[in-house]
Amino acid sequence: MANGGIVDLMGSIVVTEDTVFDLNGGTLRRYISSDGTVTNTADLISCNTAGVTLEFSNITVEGIGTDVRIAGRLIYAGNADVILGINTLIGNSFSQNIGVGVRCNNLTMNANSMIRHCYVNSTTDGGAGAHISGILKMSDFAAICFNTNINTYGSSIAGRYAVGGAYVKTLEMSGNSSIYGNFSQTRGSNDASAKGGAGVYIYGSDDSVISDNASIRDNFSYYQLCSGVYFPSSKLILADSASVVSNSVIPNSVRVPYSQALYGSTLIMSNKASVVYNGNKASSGTGEKPDGCMQVANLFMYDDSLVVSNKSRNFGGVVISAGGGMYDRSKIGFNEGRYTGYKSRNGGVLVLGGSFSLNDDCVIEGHNGGSSYIVSGAGACGSGRLIVNSGTIKNNNTGVCSGFGADGGTVEINGGQIINNATCGIRLGSRVSTYTFSSNGKVEVNGGLIAYNGAAFAEYTSSLNFTGYFRGGIFADNTAASSLTRPSYKYMFSGVPCFEDPIKLLYTNVTFYIDGRMRSGAQIPIIFKTLNSKSKEIESLTDANSYGLDMKQDGSMVPQIVALPSGRITNAARYSRYFSVANEFSDPTVERYMNDAGEGRMGLSQYRYSGSSLFMVY
Repeated sequence: MANGGIVDLMGSIVVTEDTVFDLNGGTLRRYISSDGTVTNTADLISCNTAGVTLEFSNITVEGIGTDVRIAGRLIYAGNADVILGINTLIGNSFSQNIGVGVRCNNLTMNANSMIRHCYVNSTTDGGAGAHISGILKMSDFAAICFNTNINTYGSSIAGRYAVGGAYVKTLEMSGNSSIYGNFSQTRGSNDASAKGGAGVYIYGSDDSVISDNASIRDNFSYYQLCSGVYFPSSKLILADSASVVSNSVIPNSVRVPYSQALYGSTLIMSNKASVVYNGNKASSGTGEKPDGCMQVANLFMYDDSLVVSNKSRNFGGVVISAGGGMYDRSKIGFNEGRYTGYKSRNGGVLVLGGSFSLNDDCVIEGHNGGSSYIVSGAGACGSGRLIVNSGTIKNNNTGVCSGFGADGGTVEINGGQIINNATCGIRLGSRVSTYTFSSNGKVEVNGGLIAYNGAAFAEYTSSLNFTGYFRGGIFADNTAASSLTRPSYKYMFSGVPCFEDPIKLLYTNVTFYIDGRMRSGAQIPIIFKTLNSKSKEIESLTDANSYGLDMKQDGSMVPQIVALPSGRITNAARYSRYFSVANEFSDPTVERYMNDAGEGRMGLSQYRYSGSSLFMVY
């Protein structure tokens, strides 16, 4: 073979034993006659012998393919292993066969090796640049880039996948290796169900690892679920400054979830791993289901890992279906939902199922300016449970939200800080779009600080049902009083909730339930408003903020609910028409006090019963 020159290969090379290909910098390419005809359209280098290794170094293997020069793969070693070593370039070929660059059992790429500019147009599932039935190992600046897969299944596209970069069973990337600039597209009448992705599809169940500054970046897919990494069955580990960057999707207008960065099973991020600057392209139609820059079953974030500055159609941040947690200064921030023709929907974390917890010094921030319809900071719906143990949720439109989506969801706040959120710290209920309303959401506040927000909490008025349990926590220095307006909502108080900010009662049948022993230090100030029959305010009480429920426990298990007005109440009966407080204790002995002006204690005639509940009517 030529030493550093060009070899035009008119036939195929068939390998049956271990072979090393080294041209000292030369090129091995498919021969094209003077009239443009491709003399040999079969696979250029092939091996069907199991256990054989093909090793390449200091060589370019080239197809010189265009859309009018269709041929086979450059390297086909279905049962053999391939090693691409120093200064190896595989590419520039057009085929109707998947794995047009390399198709083999196990592929090892290192020392600046590259697979690039491979193009496949077919009706076959798989990868364009590389199709690997075993492990793909990449290191030392190896790259799979600028490969294209156009999948033309027509009406049977549902459930199919077209991969631009690599289709692998297991992936191991390190040493600044990268998969970038690849493109994939599906065409057909049911494009919305097409899987795959432009970057890499990991189809196996073994753990895959991307570490040591390796990256999946700048990949782009059309009408597919994902553009970066699609891993439906495996655990993917991003570690040691690994990154998934600037991947994009154009989604179908059909209302299905999409994810431009990662879509799959369990994702573990650690030691400054990052998912950043991924962006969903605009499309027509109305998107209902939450997408997010990444959708995973489980997410675990450690050691300064980041999910920041991503954009998506409905929900900018992370959608989680089975749980996980954030630890050790990890951050989700500044992600943005930006659906065209509809209100902006920003998003940090949305938990659809399982439990997802915030711990240590983790942060969710900067999801501001979005629609008030949905959660912007962090939230839960369905069977999902968001647990705030510590960390900070700040500078969002809404801090946390329960009841996002079609049904349910629980937010549990045990500690940490929910601060500086524009609309409110806690949103009670929400909706996914104009078409789907939430119901049966729940918030449990056992501790933590909810402060410096637009309001401590706010209701979403279109939600069907909601229950709030307030057992602790400090609600302080929020800009506006929290208004209670929904008769279908329940507010359950026990323990030591401390509201330094008042709660405002605006409607006639808002109900409090004292469902446990109130502890010393509990404080719940209430603002009473006087309304006419059309629910319009007709009187503002003097010093309204000083009206309150100061709940204390003296050991007798009988809670005292005391109103201490410093202003003037002209007619106690007027208040009894509009406001109620419920008590679930077996002993209905409740002391009711008015002001010092002589109106005195209301008698039992002012109480009314509803089932097992005792309603104290103000």
